[in-house]
Amino acid sequence: MRRIDLIILLVGLLCALSWTFISAKDGFKSSQAIILARSISIESTIDGEIDAPLPEVGSRIDVQDLLVRVHNNRIDQSRLIEFDSEIAFLENEISNIQAQQNKLESLLASYKQRSDTYTSWMTNDVELKTIESSKQLEIAEKTKKLKTDTVQRVAKLYKNKYASSEQLDTAKTELDIASSQVGFNQAQLKRSELLQQSLATKSVFFQDGDANYWERMTDELVLRRIENTSTISSLHAQLNRAKTQVKVERLRIDSSIVEEHRAPFAGIVNATFVSQGTRVISGTSLVQILDCVNPIVMVPIPEHRIAEFRVGMKATVYPIDTSDAIPGTIQYISSGPLIATDKTLQIQSELTLKGVHAVVGYDNFQTVNDCESAHKAVVVIHTEPVMQTATNWLTANF
Repeated sequence: MRRIDLIILLVGLLCALSWTFISAKDGFKSSQAIILARSISIESTIDGEIDAPLPEVGSRIDVQDLLVRVHNNRIDQSRLIEFDSEIAFLENEISNIQAQQNKLESLLASYKQRSDTYTSWMTNDVELKTIESSKQLEIAEKTKKLKTDTVQRVAKLYKNKYASSEQLDTAKTELDIASSQVGFNQAQLKRSELLQQSLATKSVFFQDGDANYWERMTDELVLRRIENTSTISSLHAQLNRAKTQVKVERLRIDSSIVEEHRAPFAGIVNATFVSQGTRVISGTSLVQILDCVNPIVMVPIPEHRIAEFRVGMKATVYPIDTSDAIPGTIQYISSGPLIATDKTLQIQSELTLKGVHAVVGYDNFQTVNDCESAHKAVVVIHTEPVMQTATNWLTANF
């Protein structure tokens, strides 16, 4: 073998050994990596006012802790106002009718007392009239007997021609008058007896063909009292229905005008954009919190080595000023603040690295620097050997 060939062979062997040595040192090391806690911004979905204090910036929060509450006190409350007005009206109406009912009760008691007094007086009066009618009937019957005797005596005298026919006719006429008086007195006595029977059985009694005034007024007041009782019952039913409707309406309003935002994960309050009493509209940012459970590491990638990186590669994170070595995996390769399709969690724009960067997530989470929003680290990404990369490139292109 010629010397030149041997030299070429030795140089080639040396290059191959150098290439193999360099390729064996697979990996990419970056001292510009940043450990980040991803953040989420909570926004209002209604117009309203912040009605409770917000947690202080820097304070720790747990899952489901209350962050902010928005109260919309301008929601349509016309139906509630209508029901409240109806309740006030019905309560006032019931109070008025109840006052009328109390007056009716008082008048009814007074009229009953007067009716009883009048009935007692009338009972005594009817008894006196009965006695009077009995005496008048007795007198009329005696007068009739005397007139009968007179007619018989005048008739005998007329027969013996001692009396004229005119005298006989006069006697008969007086007898007829006495008989009529007896009939009239008998009718009066019968009427008095009927009135006594009516009073004794507490039936409606009459005076000159009509019920007495106090009895009529008592009956009228009793009817009005019954009507008022029915009206009050109806108003109470309406009042109960209105109160039920108010409860339903209040429940509807309470459930639709209060919006509570609670922490979706444990973390730290990174920023607050409103305070208690602030009026907000839908879409207003309220508070920003950091996700302390799933921190990530952003690692800048040189443009000429992008082909060496892919999702799923292993990496080791070395937080600066610590002796920790935390294993991780590339989750995304991105060039913007959003992480792939994760539209809720963002990387704060001022901490976003320029150019293309790999997003590394921890395989086994450990708390890093008390969940700081940004902390520097050194990251080693275990890329593929150069030979494998070259082979992959040649395969993909030829």
